[in-house]
Amino acid sequence: MIADFPTDDSSSPELIAAWDDANQEFCAVADTLTAEDWATPSKLTGWSVGDLVAHIAHLDGLLIGDPQVDHAPDWAVLTHAQTPFQKLTEYGVDVRRSRSQTDVLAELHRVADQRREQLLTVDTTQSLNFIGMELTFNRLMRRRTLDTWVHLLDICYALDRPWPPQDSPAARVTAGMWVENLPRLLAKEAAAPIGSVLRIVCTGPDVEFDVRCAVDSGGRGMWVAESEPANATIELSWLHFLALSAGRIPRAVLDTPVDGDAALAESFLAVMAVTP
Repeated sequence: MIADFPTDDSSSPELIAAWDDANQEFCAVADTLTAEDWATPSKLTGWSVGDLVAHIAHLDGLLIGDPQVDHAPDWAVLTHAQTPFQKLTEYGVDVRRSRSQTDVLAELHRVADQRREQLLTVDTTQSLNFIGMELTFNRLMRRRTLDTWVHLLDICYALDRPWPPQDSPAARVTAGMWVENLPRLLAKEAAAPIGSVLRIVCTGPDVEFDVRCAVDSGGRGMWVAESEPANATIELSWLHFLALSAGRIPRAVLDTPVDGDAALAESFLAVMAVTP
């Protein structure tokens, strides 16, 4: 990748440390939640703050082999869950809605501790199937870091609390996951014309990058050198990049300056959301 962020080729200990960073931050914030906080709606349709905690406990529980409860959610009521992936994650949350806050928090900590113990001896060369995806160990750790850290931000946003440090290992893993996806977004999701070159400048704070991607003659996304002339330039803060990539805030409400081909830039900004 052009920007200097962790990738699937980074060392496994580095990626484990980033997940641990995100998980410990998440658990620390979860422990401070009042009953009122727990019931507060989040930016995710249909999910409260407590549901976000349940979600992390569910997915990390799958990794340590926790048995799954036989449960049939009422999909007629839970209409925000449409895709198979959404229904899988909704199942884990809905199972825990009948449990007390104390019980869900206890599960969150138990699962985190057992996962941490598991990672001391895990074979990092083996791929595994996780929620229907075949993933290398490093890819899995990056995905779990992103999921945990972004949901931590969701909790802070819902409760109007200060966000965790944006220069943390977890933040950099999250940035890397999104930045590496930019060429694909330009070519496939934004359907930019062949030969299009887009420059994306992230101004921070803490997380900064300046990259250019293009659409090659076969319609595929690719990185290009910084000397390549850009048809359009998008300049945005890290917090705006984060909000758009996570799909939490619509493009229309953000002041995101563009230069050059406005249509190209706007078509890209409209498809930046990649987090389900």
